[in-house]
Amino acid sequence: RYSLGPTGTPAGSPIETIRYDVLHAVPPQSAPEWLKTTDLPAPGSREGFVEVDPVILRHPRFPDIWSLGDAASTLNSKSGAALRMQTKVLAKNLKLVLRGRKPTMQYNHYSACPFVVSRNTVVFSEFDDKYSPMPTVPGWDNLARERRLTYILERVVLPQVYWKLILKGRA
Repeated sequence: RYSLGPTGTPAGSPIETIRYDVLHAVPPQSAPEWLKTTDLPAPGSREGFVEVDPVILRHPRFPDIWSLGDAASTLNSKSGAALRMQTKVLAKNLKLVLRGRKPTMQYNHYSACPFVVSRNTVVFSEFDDKYSPMPTVPGWDNLARERRLTYILERVVLPQVYWKLILKGRA
């Protein structure tokens, strides 16, 4: 008899070993060429992201410029989840500045990355700029566990949130 591992295959079998030996290769990220040629990146920056205070998301040399997402020189990994958090911070800080006050909202360098593990399960990793866990869903202290529900979240719910809420400034 074999004891079955979490993937349903015999524990220690080559298939199970390969399944958990995940390689996630990410190419170097950089801003588009048109952005690199402006005065917005930090002087000498090879990546060409818009220079921002990574906490308040405001340009340090051009105070009327704010940036977020894939174009900003934030410390986090670029992701839609990071964009959602940054949008809230930037919007609230911009409102404060337009009212003559100092920006006080702070971006915490949050990001998230889903890893599809099987045809119907996903491991959802939430982390900060130092890759320390940063769970945000109440009651789910460990989304980084393989689950069917996180697959549904990643494949069905989050695309709708992105297109219908985040991009329209509602989430």
